[in-house]
Amino acid sequence: LSLSKATCTRAINDLTASGLITQNAEGTHKWITPAYRKPEFLKKGYERLKSPVERLLYVKTPVQIEKQVISGIRALAQQSIIGVNEQDGAIAVSKKTAAKIPADAICTEQYFGDFGGSVFEVWSYDPAILAKSACVDDISLLLSMDNDPNERIQTCLDEIREKHELPVKEEE
Repeated sequence: LSLSKATCTRAINDLTASGLITQNAEGTHKWITPAYRKPEFLKKGYERLKSPVERLLYVKTPVQIEKQVISGIRALAQQSIIGVNEQDGAIAVSKKTAAKIPADAICTEQYFGDFGGSVFEVWSYDPAILAKSACVDDISLLLSMDNDPNERIQTCLDEIREKHELPVKEEE
């Protein structure tokens, strides 16, 4: 994920303190082992995860992106029955890629709503690392759309939750 050693060390210590992983040292090497098998590990650790989306960029003119990774409703539509329209969905990009988008191509949300364009989700990590077939991975998609108020979207997200044996979100 191109993370610094200090960031990894903090995360490993935090996960160890929470009981999700164990560490064993052999000389200068540390061996990290999950404390649970995958479904249980994900269930117990899910509340610690956060959305990878840091911000949205609205772009009015076509921009060439090297590794386009589909996210949002478009990604959800590829694995469920939800329909999409022209302005739905987004392209997930890393902060480094977002910095390469020309300033004159970026517009406001209002301009995007009136005239169209593309939505780029700027992620805290490179979404291409975990992507499958040009779409973001299930868990990142779930985290990025978890708070969407649309019932149809939540129903489709419930399919992902069930697939990974996560609790289905309670209706409010």
